[in-house]
Amino acid sequence: MERWYPDKGLTDQQQQRILEKKTRLDGLRPFPISAIKRLQQDIAVEWTYNSNSIEGNTLSLRETRVVLQDGLTIGGKTLREHFEAINHHNAIAWLEDVVSPGYLISASDILMLHNDKVSFNLKTYTNNHRNY
Repeated sequence: MERWYPDKGLTDQQQQRILEKKTRLDGLRPFPISAIKRLQQDIAVEWTYNSNSIEGNTLSLRETRVVLQDGLTIGGKTLREHFEAINHHNAIAWLEDVVSPGYLISASDILMLHNDKVSFNLKTYTNNHRNY
């Protein structure tokens, strides 16, 4: 495994603490698949929350998690906020499926992500209704 060196802007004590923690972490490898999947899920939820929050979405981190993992809606929040979270999460999943080492993201990939995965499109959701 490649050796990691802390940023030179840190104090010697901070660098030492980081290296000790990294050594301890490396001693736990390989990580269980379940732990890796849980970390990936947590990172995706936090990434979605932070990205949407920057754009003005008012869902809290906990509410974002509920929307994404439980599929529930949150009272007092707009449909747009719910779909922003869902669409962002779908974009992350798409990237994880498509991107591999050496993959070069193209302009068409970015446009597809924006149009199909990230943009709120109420028409997409309102045209999918049940016929009883």
